[in-house]
Amino acid sequence: MRLYIIRHASPDYEKDTISDQGNLEAAALSEYLANLHMDEIYTSPLGRAVATARYSAERLGLPIVEEVWMQELLNLWIPELDQTLWDMNGSFFRSENILADLNTWQTIPPLNHPRLAETVAMVSRESDAFLARQGFVRVGGVYHIRHQNRKQIAAFCHLGFGLTWLSHILEIPLPIVWAGFYLFPASVTTILFEERPEGIAVPRCLGLGEISHLTAKGIYPHPYGLLSNLE
Repeated sequence: MRLYIIRHASPDYEKDTISDQGNLEAAALSEYLANLHMDEIYTSPLGRAVATARYSAERLGLPIVEEVWMQELLNLWIPELDQTLWDMNGSFFRSENILADLNTWQTIPPLNHPRLAETVAMVSRESDAFLARQGFVRVGGVYHIRHQNRKQIAAFCHLGFGLTWLSHILEIPLPIVWAGFYLFPASVTTILFEERPEGIAVPRCLGLGEISHLTAKGIYPHPYGLLSNLE
């Protein structure tokens, strides 16, 4: 199976839909996904994700299945920090105390905030249930193949959620993913569930945040979510 994690197109946050630029991006994205022959389309229920997915669903003649758990992780806004946790300064995440081992980060303020523990547990639980329905049952960090699945599956979601989901699927500590990776609007991240050895699926990232389907048409998405050095 190939899972395509897709960030929604450039947003109109006030109306919870996509902007004029976003409509251009979503149309180009739908052409790209049609060439990949998607089998199923899943989306966050938030308007900007649904509006992006609709272009691909109509082109492919596929239904849109809304997954509530794929919506943006709004509960990670921390008032006392006046920001979301994934927007914290990357130098903090890279400090020795944070990266001392794979689990230390969960004990260091503000990453020990109970909202984060609840959110990570929710994403992990719902991801495992979603992938189990696709035939991949996770035991520890290993996915056991219960039935063969050669489908191409698109999941339209959001920046913070997408990075958090990748952390779980690929077994990369969350602060490293938050501080070290970025997903442009309408970008495509491809995860192959490679059978190695027989009966076991190993998720492998074949492409992260790809936007060649946009730039080939002269479309350059604004880097929503990057906080500096935007020019």
